[in-house]
Amino acid sequence: MGEARRETLGETLQTWAAERGYQVAFGHPAVLEVIRAEMELRRSNGEFSQEFRDRYLHRLTYLDGVDLQAVRSVAVIAAPTPARVVRFALPDGPLEAVLPPVVAAGKAPFQAMTRELEAGPLGGVRFRLAPFPFKACASRLGLVTYGRNNITQAAGLGSYFMLFGYAVETSLVAPGASHEPCVPPRLAAVCEDCGACVAACPTQALDEGRFLLRAERCLNSLHFGDAAWPEWVDPKAHRWLFGCLACQDVCPANRGLLRTVALEPAFTEAETARVLADAGGLPGFGDDALGAVVRDKVAAVGLEKWRRLLGRNLRALAAAQERESP
Repeated sequence: MGEARRETLGETLQTWAAERGYQVAFGHPAVLEVIRAEMELRRSNGEFSQEFRDRYLHRLTYLDGVDLQAVRSVAVIAAPTPARVVRFALPDGPLEAVLPPVVAAGKAPFQAMTRELEAGPLGGVRFRLAPFPFKACASRLGLVTYGRNNITQAAGLGSYFMLFGYAVETSLVAPGASHEPCVPPRLAAVCEDCGACVAACPTQALDEGRFLLRAERCLNSLHFGDAAWPEWVDPKAHRWLFGCLACQDVCPANRGLLRTVALEPAFTEAETARVLADAGGLPGFGDDALGAVVRDKVAAVGLEKWRRLLGRNLRALAAAQERESP
């Protein structure tokens, strides 16, 4: 009898991912050159606003500077991710402020995923989290499709997941085998006759005739900006502390898939009042004992990087909820 075929590293990775409810795709690193050329063409055509270029595109260095001798594969993992709830207390009752799954997540999820891979399928293999466009790469590798809201969807996960992209020094396919070629970006089948997300966008950032969203009008971008809220933003549009879920809430592909987790610790009424009063200065929240407690809690719920914006966003959210109260 012939010797049983040995499982490839890529198959091991896929088995590991399936056991955890993750999804994974991998391919030849040449896929990144296709993506880089496409991004450069869109940049030169003026499809990206200056703010979008300054905030996001400058971070993308692809494999430049990745400290591996050679990159033989790139892999992207989609992991289901819940929305997180930060709990505040107002004089007239509690306020639960929602953070969409991938908003303001910080470095912790990426560090945790890397540790999982090191302890599992990629143990003993040199790999690095790499600064290439995870969403574009996942699309080109066939892992995700695009919705009309320009947010990606994965089978069984909807759009409630985080993407993790890695450069791997070892090939993930069998010796002598070739990686699958990259595929063009695709619109999700559920989107073909559906415009629910376009109709639901509270700031008209989506347009039936345009694939890219208008980042300058998207609440996700506005929540992270330092400027005052534009006058054209409906005060009732604020339903999230950072980011926006309006277009995802109404998506048929997401029905029944959103999970939420409450973050600890919660903020007391006095602590909430201090956050609401903060104007975004440093060190923020005041120099007394209460200010120190608030800063510690903000760090504990993962918002330390954005604490200068927390007061502004929470004031808008509280005001919107007050307007909706009977």
